Amino acid sequence: IGGHEASRMRLRRPKTSPSPVADAIASPPVPMSSPTPTGQDLASLRAEKGRLHQMLRSYERDFYREHNRQVSSFADIRPVASEYRRYKEIKRAIEAVRQESGGSDSDR
Repeated sequence: IGGHEASRMRLRRPKTSPSPVADAIASPPVPMSSPTPTGQDLASLRAEKGRLHQMLRSYERDFYREHNRQVSSFADIRPVASEYRRYKEIKRAIEAVRQESGGSDSDR
C-alpha cells in the first residue's frame, strides 16, 4: 500500500475503536447460553472478566518488555486473540444486562 492509500485507510477507521488491536479482534457476539444472565451468571462473568483482564494486561506488559513497544497489531496479539475475543464478549454481555436493568452499575 502506498503512502497516500495508507493515510486514506487510517482516516476510514471508526473513531469509536480505541486501537488497531481492537479493530483486528472485533468479532460478532458469540451467543451466550441464555439470553439474559442471572445474578449468579453475572457474578461468574465478572469474575472471568477480571481474570482475563489480568492475564491480558500481563501479556501486554511482557510483550512490551520483550519488544520494547506496545501491542499494535493483530499479529502481536495472535497468541492471546481468543482471550481478547472472550473478554470483549463478556463486556458486551455485562453491558447488555446493565442496559436492560437501566442500572447505574458501572462495570467497564
